[in-house]
Amino acid sequence: MRIKTQLLPIAFALIFVGYFAIWLPNEAVGLAMQGLEIGEWVKFLPETRNGQVALSRVWFYAPPLTLGTALALFTATWSARWQTWLVRGVAFLMATLALPSAPDILQRGRSELLRVLLVLLVGIICLLAGKLGKIERWGTVVLAVVGGIMPLVAYLIFRPIIAQHLTFTPAIGIGVWLNLLGHLLLLTRAVE
Repeated sequence: MRIKTQLLPIAFALIFVGYFAIWLPNEAVGLAMQGLEIGEWVKFLPETRNGQVALSRVWFYAPPLTLGTALALFTATWSARWQTWLVRGVAFLMATLALPSAPDILQRGRSELLRVLLVLLVGIICLLAGKLGKIERWGTVVLAVVGGIMPLVAYLIFRPIIAQHLTFTPAIGIGVWLNLLGHLLLLTRAVE
């Protein structure tokens, strides 16, 4: 039981590092993209603008949202000390990585509203985490599945479209795998 709990900080670290690692490798280093960048980049593709893609690009923003929520839920059973609130504050800061830029919010308010609302939801979960102890374990399982699988599926759906524009099929970057591994480690919470 203790070993599984000790895996959770490793899972959090893998998700965080994975989001900043390369998701779309490219021989030209300046054209390689991190998880943080790929969701923004694919919105400029004609297929995304025309609504021809079967899955929303919003799934590329799932890792910071699931990381922030899982981190807040991790503190659900902690006593209300300053350290608990510090970790919950960090959890909320992780979720803000999914926020669109201020000009996007002002110019495309409606299309970016979902991401803003999801970040606000994570903030509410951070504030109420002490009362969510009963759902902490299974909530973490849902977050692990959503945060691990859906960004991978989004990448696999966008990959052939990206290949058409880059004239080569990009590999799946290490960031995608680190994100998946981190979320799979979160699943250990269910079998504790």
